[in-house]
Amino acid sequence: MNSSTNKEVYVFFGVTGAGKSSTINTLCGETKCKVGEDETSETQNCKLVEVDCPKSIFHGKSLLDMQGYNDTRPEQNQSTIFNMTKLYFLKSSITCVKCFIFVVNMSDTKTDFYRRFSQFLGLLFGRENVERNALILLTKGDSLSASAKEKKLQNIKKCIANLDHMHGWRMEMIEWSNVKALPDQEKLLFAVISRLPGFNPKATLKEEEDKIKAEAQSQYESRENIENIQHEAKQELKDTTVTRKETIPIAVHADESVKNEVPAEVERTTYSAQRQIQFKGHILEEEGILNKVGNGIVRVASPVLSVVCAVAGIKNQKTQSIEVMFDDPVVSVELKESSKPHLMQRLDYKIDASNRQKVIVYAYFSHAGGPILTWDFNVTVTGNLERTHVIKEAHTTTTVLQRQKIEMVEKDVVIPSQKLEVVREAYEQKLYKRTFEEIRQSIIDKRIREIS
Repeated sequence: MNSSTNKEVYVFFGVTGAGKSSTINTLCGETKCKVGEDETSETQNCKLVEVDCPKSIFHGKSLLDMQGYNDTRPEQNQSTIFNMTKLYFLKSSITCVKCFIFVVNMSDTKTDFYRRFSQFLGLLFGRENVERNALILLTKGDSLSASAKEKKLQNIKKCIANLDHMHGWRMEMIEWSNVKALPDQEKLLFAVISRLPGFNPKATLKEEEDKIKAEAQSQYESRENIENIQHEAKQELKDTTVTRKETIPIAVHADESVKNEVPAEVERTTYSAQRQIQFKGHILEEEGILNKVGNGIVRVASPVLSVVCAVAGIKNQKTQSIEVMFDDPVVSVELKESSKPHLMQRLDYKIDASNRQKVIVYAYFSHAGGPILTWDFNVTVTGNLERTHVIKEAHTTTTVLQRQKIEMVEKDVVIPSQKLEVVREAYEQKLYKRTFEEIRQSIIDKRIREIS
């Protein structure tokens, strides 16, 4: 009996002479299973083969040729076949049975073995696992006439329909020839198999496996399988030390840290910027007194400047001022009017001491007498600005002044020594002559020999 390392197998099952081995040989493209006469059984126990035929859709698949259901050898009864099959799966490492292919010889007088197949395999793997993963493969229809073949097919279909009606068991049926391949017979078979879920045979054989494991564990822990070896304690002379304390003077660091404030490093650049302002207003003379017309203070805002206008003065002398804002501090200012009114004496400015970005521009007017004083002109204010860029932020540096002082300290003085130590306690070593798996396999092999 060969054990398998394959994870998945397709199981071929049927009565002796149904054509299981011939079908496997056809799928392999070579003879891997010996084929006997119709009434003899050549498949003893189970045989696992792997399809090595690149042209076949089954290339690389593992096929299991099971012992004939009604094996013709006198020593092979149903009980023997059952136990041999069970032990085969326990010994192997098969983890998935993908399908049961019930191979049926169409030329046989009886073809309704399906229920018995299910009952036999169901005792091993569970009826539900068998019936959910079974299909029928009809062989040897080549030897029948067309009418006889059709009659057989109808009887088989009727039998399958009855299984569905009576037991809810549905199986697909595929006609197969090992003499002259029928159209797409391999593709049809592979398609049906692909739709089946498969199952793990180890799980269904757990009870029997547990019994074998229990027997194997008993033998594994038996006195016959164990050799006890006594080991004495082991001692070694180890280097060690003895520590004592002494007070000694030592120089210790007493460094002093001095902090230094480093001012920021800056870079100043100058550039020019212009603002446009407008001086506009008029004053009426009434009863010998000059009065302001309109608001005494006018505020003007624009996206580039903020202006505050004010008109003030005494008789015959008037002053208007406008505040101008720049983006950076102002160093100096140049004023240039668009046109000089004949009443304007001069223009002047003042840089705000509290906010050097603000410049106040003054226009001075004189009035020689008349009913009205008016003005309307623009002034270009050119500011020479100073922008400061910080190259390096102000920071603090620390200078460490190295100092030392003498302190009396208590110090551990280590003196070398030796002592005898136990490096390994006395113990008993348990040696197993055979591994658990070796015993398990031997139990299965023994049962197989007894059955054979």
